[in-house]
Amino acid sequence: MKPLICTIAAGDAIDYGHITIPRMGEYAKRIGAAFQVIDEPFPNPVIDADTGEPGGPTYWKIPLIEWMGEQDKFHSMLYLDCDIFVKRSAGNIFQNFDHLSSLMMTPDMHSERELPEWKAWAAKHYGLGAPFLHEGKPEVYFNAGMFLMRPAAAYHMRLMRQQFPEIHSHWGDQGFLNCWAKFMEGRHLGVLSETWNVPYPYQTQDPNAGHFLHACGLAQQDKLPWFEKLEALGI
Repeated sequence: MKPLICTIAAGDAIDYGHITIPRMGEYAKRIGAAFQVIDEPFPNPVIDADTGEPGGPTYWKIPLIEWMGEQDKFHSMLYLDCDIFVKRSAGNIFQNFDHLSSLMMTPDMHSERELPEWKAWAAKHYGLGAPFLHEGKPEVYFNAGMFLMRPAAAYHMRLMRQQFPEIHSHWGDQGFLNCWAKFMEGRHLGVLSETWNVPYPYQTQDPNAGHFLHACGLAQQDKLPWFEKLEALGI
């Protein structure tokens, strides 16, 4: 079996995919991984708990993860948001996949701000007895734009969704994956170096920083010019 790299590209707002997606494909080929672009919803979309309507692309990660747990072709998956620029110097991230971990993520750039709000939201929705709110959990809020996972992680996700059916409420994939991360603490959760998911411009103005540059701090209309600049630099 081989690893898989996946991205979700949907909507007119993604006018930069012609730059970021080929980069991901080149990276996958270089490190011997399969590559897949998801540009349409899964057959059974996840319902947004607030609107009662099928969730947008941010919710597509949930059935993607469930699919990963059911397939037997890939031994691990790297998920990348479409607004991540993979540098040509990026190393093989799968070599950093701790053999004891089935899920690995990086801390979010707003961890100190978002963690208290997320805890309050989770307590309101699921009660203080929820396993991911127990004392002793790490004070980290994870970014959902990039993660490594193995099929075994899907088992814990399905278990959590059975216990907390509205786990994918209005925080979408970010709240969902953070609940999952807390639930999995002690169950093969690992923390990746932030160099694998460098949030621009929150933590760096340096295009040479890290392996993957994530344009999560830019307004949608500013992302294409930034990616064009990076492409011109040839990094």
